[in-house]
Amino acid sequence: MMKQTRVFWVYKSAQEAHYLTAQLHAGWRVQARHVCRYTFVPVPAQDGVIRLDYQLAADLPEYTQLMQDAGWTLLMSQPVLGGRWLYWQHADPTARIYTDQRSHIALLRQLRRRWTGVGLGAVALEFVALYLVCLTGATPLRTGLIGGLIGGLAALYGANFVSLTRQIRHLEREQDWRHGNA
Repeated sequence: MMKQTRVFWVYKSAQEAHYLTAQLHAGWRVQARHVCRYTFVPVPAQDGVIRLDYQLAADLPEYTQLMQDAGWTLLMSQPVLGGRWLYWQHADPTARIYTDQRSHIALLRQLRRRWTGVGLGAVALEFVALYLVCLTGATPLRTGLIGGLIGGLAALYGANFVSLTRQIRHLEREQDWRHGNA
């Protein structure tokens, strides 16, 4: 068994899949993930690919069956925001989950909407905390710490929003180009 720590934000799910695929090729299959800590089990080095997907909990039974019928193996899933991150493996190294731009764009929009809501909620809670600190006797240290948390959270979730938006725009331009030249 091997454990490694890596940080992948939501908009970096393709890089996370690439990292996990490289581990699979080296003989380590992902077994679990807890926050940023991955657990791998040794397996014979394999070709193939690992892809990530997000699905709402209500859609999981049908979706899981559809994926398995298409040759995908579910390695693990992680609950998040009323749905699950799903980690799929396929023996074909060229296999893709999203074969059309429209469904991939819909996924990215859903992720952007959900994670932006979480970010706005977290920043709002920090402002409430700042307000309460000001009511109970603000000190430069207290206000600085909370202000730093607000700025840090806003920057992280803002970067997530901007990066997902860029990915969406890129896919939309590519889709428009293909449609215009088809």
